[in-house]
Amino acid sequence: AVCKFDAIVIDKKTGLPSVDENKCVACGACVKACPKRLVELRKKGKRIFVSCLNKDKGPLTRKACKIGCIACGKCAKECPFNAIIIENNCSYIDETKCQLCQKCIYVCPTHAIKEENFK
Repeated sequence: AVCKFDAIVIDKKTGLPSVDENKCVACGACVKACPKRLVELRKKGKRIFVSCLNKDKGPLTRKACKIGCIACGKCAKECPFNAIIIENNCSYIDETKCQLCQKCIYVCPTHAIKEENFK
């Protein structure tokens, strides 16, 4: 068990690990423990993020995961605030530029872009 606060849980729908924000203290142990560097700390509250940090090219990503980012660039083209860049075969959302318009969510073909704490 990497997390001594039991904040890491397995999502029953996807079978993937997720974080229980009510238990997480942002200690970073899960980030350090991930051998593929697929875990990162994110701020709490209302946000939009790419749920995949896989750096494999699109076809390899699709073989391993149906909801992985394939770096197609549709989200970056759709974003009116230039808050999304494609780097190392993965999309990244700059939280300082993102205005939470949610347009990127609807154009992502793999549904790798997620929203948290919206009504």
